Amino acid sequence: MLLFVALTSPPALLYAIPVELFLAPATAHALNVAFLAIVALWRVALLFVFLRRGAGLSGFAILIAGLLPLALIVDGLSLSNMGQLVYQTMAGIDDPEGMAEGAGHAVVQTISVAAATLTPMLLAGYCYLAFKAHTLRAFPVPSAGAGEAGR
Repeated sequence: MLLFVALTSPPALLYAIPVELFLAPATAHALNVAFLAIVALWRVALLFVFLRRGAGLSGFAILIAGLLPLALIVDGLSLSNMGQLVYQTMAGIDDPEGMAEGAGHAVVQTISVAAATLTPMLLAGYCYLAFKAHTLRAFPVPSAGAGEAGR
């Protein structure tokens, strides 16, 4: 488990590259955003691998268990009007005023709308999986060979 947690760190070394020192500001900004995307995708992929291998989930359950917490976090940031600030902080943007109407704002808005759209469906999927798990525990399905042993 410790090794798995440690695997979240290596891509973060991209953040340590001082691209602002040897690139134009616009290029450095774009590269920092790309680094942020790489690190975020790596960590989400690790979450999905953990849900498969560590939690033993599969298919639909991995999708729900992986995306629901992320969507709820984005929803919370959007409702508290903190999405843009978090994006700017994580992307290392020093000039928040310059980003208010730029591509960064569009990215934050797109992710916020996607999360708000997906959250009800993910919650419905979670409720379905919880009901299914409860039903299977309350009314277990007998195995095919269980009735044959008593004959």
